[in-house]
Amino acid sequence: MKKSTSFFTVNNGEQALEVLNQKVIDLIVSDILMPKIDGFRLCFLVKSNHRFAHIPFVFYSANYKEQEAIDFARNIGADKYLVKPVDSNKLVEELSEIVLMAQLKGVGQLQLSETEFLMGYSVQVNEKLNSINEKLYETNINLMSANDNLAQTKKELLDARKLLGVYCRP
Repeated sequence: MKKSTSFFTVNNGEQALEVLNQKVIDLIVSDILMPKIDGFRLCFLVKSNHRFAHIPFVFYSANYKEQEAIDFARNIGADKYLVKPVDSNKLVEELSEIVLMAQLKGVGQLQLSETEFLMGYSVQVNEKLNSINEKLYETNINLMSANDNLAQTKKELLDARKLLGVYCRP
């Protein structure tokens, strides 16, 4: 007899933990960037809890593509890390394989301490923030340059109007 399949979607990590405490879950697919409890912390909490450690945990993220983030995810217990976008057929295939492997071999409990998690977690968050800061800095430089160009163009237009004898406000 085929087992029925149910899907639960949540908006944040806290809701995910609530569902875990209320329902039988066979697979968790999570992004990293979520409010309240992000995906890294959710994975750590799931894999460090003996009640949930057996549940396969898959990251599906577009924001953390760096190998360091993928390695960290595996260190905190993720069974798979997929970078968005993934073809829908490929996604279903990957997830089915993960569930089957978990059923065949079982998934072990995490052996990472809270301190080890927090150290790795802070590195991941700091690297992402540094990357965002670099992009913001570059954007700010480009905006200042564009502003300078606009100011120069405005000055040239005012000078041209004066030469033509056309009244204009600065």
